[in-house]
Amino acid sequence: MKVLLDLVVRRGGLGLVIDRTPSQEWARFVEAVPGSTQVLRIGSDPEFSVDPLRAFPTGPAQRYTEGFLGLLLGIEPLSSEGAALS
Repeated sequence: MKVLLDLVVRRGGLGLVIDRTPSQEWARFVEAVPGSTQVLRIGSDPEFSVDPLRAFPTGPAQRYTEGFLGLLLGIEPLSSEGAALS
């Protein structure tokens, strides 16, 4: 995963990593990758959120959340599971 992220960033692409490791392994890695990187550290009183229900207004938030969950769970939008998700 780290090699892929490194290659993507070196070619001008973007990546998003959520680091839950106690040693902040991914945060240290991202800071060492050449190119433009940014690390957002979120504690008990977060300044930032990647939660689409918090990051976007109500209408778009629902669509983005459905899309995110569909990708995360591997659900096809036109399947019966996709219909249930929407």
